[in-house]
Amino acid sequence: TYPVTLAATDNDGAIVAAEQLVTVEAAVEIVEPTEVWALVIGISDYHEVKDLEYARADAEAFTRWLLDAGVDSDHIVLLLDEEGERPQLEGIKSELATLTKARARLDWLRRMAQPSDLVFVFFAGHGYQGEDDDGDEADGVDEFLVLYDAERSALEATSLRDDEFGRFLDRVESDHVMVVFDSCHSGGQSRSLSSGARPLGDDFDIFNDFSLEGKLVLAAAREEQEALEHDQLGHGVFTHFLLRGLKGEADLDLDYRITADELFAYVSTQVERFAWEQRGRKQTPEMTGRGSVGIVLSRANRPPEASFTIEPRIPYAFGDTTFFDQSTDDTQIVSWSWDLGDRTASSEANPTHVYEHEGVYTVILTVSDTEGAASAIEKQITIAASAEVTAIAGNTIIISLGSVNGVKAGDRFEVIRVLQLSDGTLITERKAIVEVIEILDVDRSACRVLEEAYPIERHDKLRSLGKSS
Repeated sequence: TYPVTLAATDNDGAIVAAEQLVTVEAAVEIVEPTEVWALVIGISDYHEVKDLEYARADAEAFTRWLLDAGVDSDHIVLLLDEEGERPQLEGIKSELATLTKARARLDWLRRMAQPSDLVFVFFAGHGYQGEDDDGDEADGVDEFLVLYDAERSALEATSLRDDEFGRFLDRVESDHVMVVFDSCHSGGQSRSLSSGARPLGDDFDIFNDFSLEGKLVLAAAREEQEALEHDQLGHGVFTHFLLRGLKGEADLDLDYRITADELFAYVSTQVERFAWEQRGRKQTPEMTGRGSVGIVLSRANRPPEASFTIEPRIPYAFGDTTFFDQSTDDTQIVSWSWDLGDRTASSEANPTHVYEHEGVYTVILTVSDTEGAASAIEKQITIAASAEVTAIAGNTIIISLGSVNGVKAGDRFEVIRVLQLSDGTLITERKAIVEVIEILDVDRSACRVLEEAYPIERHDKLRSLGKSS
C-alpha cells in the first residue's frame, strides 16, 4: 500500500495537496491445465421427490459447453434422470443419476485425473439438510446431494452425504478441482428439499467436509438464499450466467482466457443483478477454497488477425497481381472478403486480379473465423505502368519486365495496342502472343514470338496470359 501525494500550484503561487492510499495487489498466477475431466449431474425428474424444471437442461448445456471447448467426450461423464444417447451431444451417452452411479463416477475421477489436470464436478438438482450422524458439523446438520433414486421416506440414507462426497474429492489427485453447485440446501427453497431440522445457519458447511487445498467450490447462492430457476432463460439463473461467462463474457481483462476469479466476479455481478431486477430476490453466488484462482477454465474466441501479402513485388497494369492471405486465428478462418480498390471484390482466399490502370489502390481484407469473429486490414498498393516492348530483333523481343515483376521463363503475354476513348474506356487490340525465354535483369526479359496478327512495334503494351501449358 503506497501513500500517493499530489501537490498542485497555481499561477499565484497558492498550493493545495491531496493524499490517497493506493493498494497494488500481486498479479494472479495464470495456470494452464494439462487435461480436463468432468462429472456432470443434472436431475429434473426425480423418482420420488418433487421435480425441478431446468436442472437437466443445465447439465446438458454445461456438457455442450465442454464439448464446444474441445474437451474429449471420453473425458466427460453425464448423469441425468434418463439414460441413452444424446443426439445434441455428439459422443455422449447419459447414465442414470443414481446414488450408486454417482459414487462409481466420482471414483472414476480419482482414477483418471492427474495432478496438473482440471476437474469439474457440476451438480444441478435438489440439495437437502439432515441430521449430522457423526457429530462433525458445528451446526448439527449434514448437507446432501439428492440423486435420482432418493427415497422420500429415507432421504438421508439414499442421498449423497457431504462427508462421503468430501472423501471422494480428497482422493482425487488433481491440484485443480472446480466444484459447481446449482442447488441450495436451505429448507423450502426451489432447489432444496425442506428438512425442518433447524433454523437457517450462517455457513454452507458442505465446504468444510473435505480438504479445500487444490479445490474451488462455486455455489449458486448463499445457504439462506434460493437458487432460482427462470422460465425465460430455460435454466437455473446461476447456470445461465455461468455458461455465458465461460463462453467469453467473463474475460474481464480481455486476454482471451477465463480464469476462476474472473468467472466468479462475472457470475456474482450478473446473478445478483438479474435476481433482484426480475424476481425481487437476493441470490448471491459464493466461491471458497484454496485452489488456484488463476486456473484457466475456458478460453474466449480470439478474433483473427488479418494480414496479406502480394506478388509480384512490383505489380503492373494489365499484369496478374496475386493476393495471399496470411491471416492467423486461434480457431479457423472460414471466410474472406476482399475490396480490391478498383470497385471489384473477391471472396477467394488468394485471389488474382488484373488492374487496368497504374496508380495507388486501397485494398481491404476482412476475414471471419468459425465463431463469427472478424477483423480487417487495409493496405495501399502501387500498380506500376503497364509493361511494354523495348526492343525488337527478328523473332525475339525485349520487354520491360524482369525478376522484380515475378516474370519467369514460360510466361506468355499478349502484345496489345491500347486505345482510350473520351470517357476513359480502354479498348485493346491484340497484335501478337509472345513467350518469355530468358530473364535478363530485374526489369528486362527476352521473349520469342509465337503468333503475330499485326507487326510488333516498340512501346506496344503487354497483357499477361499466365503460364504456358
